[in-house]
Amino acid sequence: MSYEQILKEINQGHFRPIYFLDGDEAFYIDSVLKALEAKVLQDHERDFNQSILYGKESDVLSIISEAKRFPMMAERVLVLVKEAQYLRNLELLEGYVENPNPQTVLAIGFKGKKLDKRSKLAKLLAKNAVHLTSTALRDFEIPKWIGSHSHTLGFRIDNLAIQLLADSLGSDLGRLDSEMRKLKIILKEGEVVTKELIANNVGIHKDYNLFEVSNALGKGDKLLLQRILSYAQANPKEIPYVVVVGNLYSFFEKLVLFHSSPSKDPSKISTLLKVNPYFVKDYQYAASRFDLRACVEAIHIIKEYDGKGKGLGSDSVPDFELLRELIWKLDFCAHSSLNK
Repeated sequence: MSYEQILKEINQGHFRPIYFLDGDEAFYIDSVLKALEAKVLQDHERDFNQSILYGKESDVLSIISEAKRFPMMAERVLVLVKEAQYLRNLELLEGYVENPNPQTVLAIGFKGKKLDKRSKLAKLLAKNAVHLTSTALRDFEIPKWIGSHSHTLGFRIDNLAIQLLADSLGSDLGRLDSEMRKLKIILKEGEVVTKELIANNVGIHKDYNLFEVSNALGKGDKLLLQRILSYAQANPKEIPYVVVVGNLYSFFEKLVLFHSSPSKDPSKISTLLKVNPYFVKDYQYAASRFDLRACVEAIHIIKEYDGKGKGLGSDSVPDFELLRELIWKLDFCAHSSLNK
């Protein structure tokens, strides 16, 4: 059963006796636990029928004891187990999973780890429970998730806004969800979320963000590059060096793929680069400035400055100075390419 199916059932008031939520994407685990906490019991039923336990402070036998008790003036008992990855002797759950209390909803959040599917417990969960294993999304999957999640939240968002959120907030789904819910509150009826709306309400400067660094470099916009550098010097936490380096590496890696592609058809390029078709034109223009040789040279420079940022041969040079050197060296790669 998928994450979406689980939430749909919960929101419809259909609950299963056991939910085991594991994997390395905390957002999915937390969302299911929150949904169960909101829907299983009414406010006046929680005092006597809801238990929230933590793996660091509890043990499996205590959890089973809570799950086996009967409800008081309610239809069911809710037992939420958080940080279950710290529990010992998890195999002791096997007996309860084989014969769960039908009047209890037991939900176990097992973050950062995945249960061994070969284990007896995993096989029992597959048969008698909802077992959701969440996998963290890769960077190129984030824009698609943002688009889908905006639909779930009930608003529309344009492609530039999606890319700005993805590049600025990264793959932290919890933070993305939080910021998107804030946007929903301020949206007018039928209004589409734009780049400007995000910049003004999410706390991302509309000119000086991670997306604009590679974009300005690809376009050769020296004025914007200088403004970004000035802003980065004044606000180092908003444009962190290590994240910019990773963003630039990804940008030039995509340009290498662009040059290596036998087809320049936008739809095929979009699939190859794993970007929204809307942004293919940006890569086409950047590729006209940086030929294949320049892109390879740029990647070597980025690797060099990645090492310097980690203290390798940089003599404790401030991150801002490294960023300035890196950007102008990369820009010079384009000039060298164009002069040949």
